[in-house]
Order: sequence, then C-alpha cells, then structure tokens
Amino acid sequence: MKWLRRGANIIATVIGGFLLARWLNNLPYEFSPLPATVAFCMRAFGIDTIEYADDIEAIGLLVVIAGSLVVPRRQTSCRVV
Repeated sequence: MKWLRRGANIIATVIGGFLLARWLNNLPYEFSPLPATVAFCMRAFGIDTIEYADDIEAIGLLVVIAGSLVVPRRQTSCRVV
C-alpha cells in the first residue's frame, strides 16, 4: 500500500510539473522594469550594454529565479486543543 501511494505521488508530481511548465511557457515574458533595471546596473558598473545586450534578458531571468528562491514560505502550525 505504501508503494502504491508513493507511485501515485510521483505520477501526480510529474503531471503537475508538466502542466505548470506548459502554463509558465505561455505567459508573456515582457516585464519592462526588469531589463531596464538590469541595464541600469550594468551601466553603473561600467559594462557596455550594447555589446552585452543579449545578456540582459538572461540576467533578468536569473533575478526572477533567485527571487523565487528567496521568497519565504509561510509557516503553518497544527495545534491540537
């Protein structure tokens, strides 16, 4: 019974991850303040934004990924009264 539950959880996780990836793939990628902020920071550090224009979107994606890892999780507690 334990193996059946684990197998069902694995299948549900794979299907859920696949559907989430497809949904995220269809979202618009344009978020104009983020590339503008990355370009501003690059200019502030003296990096040529024309030469490294392709890197701005990749750095923006890394910022989004890092931000999603930093977001704190809400703690839930179960109290039995």
